[in-house]
Amino acid sequence: MASNVEVNKEVTDEARFVDVLFTSAPTAQAENLGLLGRIAVLNTALLEPFRNQPSRSEVRNCFLKLFTVIADSQRKAKLNSQFAIRNSQF
Repeated sequence: MASNVEVNKEVTDEARFVDVLFTSAPTAQAENLGLLGRIAVLNTALLEPFRNQPSRSEVRNCFLKLFTVIADSQRKAKLNSQFAIRNSQF
């Protein structure tokens, strides 16, 4: 059986849904919050509650969702900075 090599292979993924995605307002204060509140205010928080201990596959899927959210945020930030640079040149 021969091996197969593909260059620039597009990877598509199934639609995934996050149970809770929390993005704090820029003016949010973390002083009087518990640990979970402080984590949520300082970062974007992705929450996936499980009734029972998640399997390894479920944990991997949570990481995939998190990495997708981070990558999307980075793409948007890059587009916004490129837009700002273009507008400042005029």
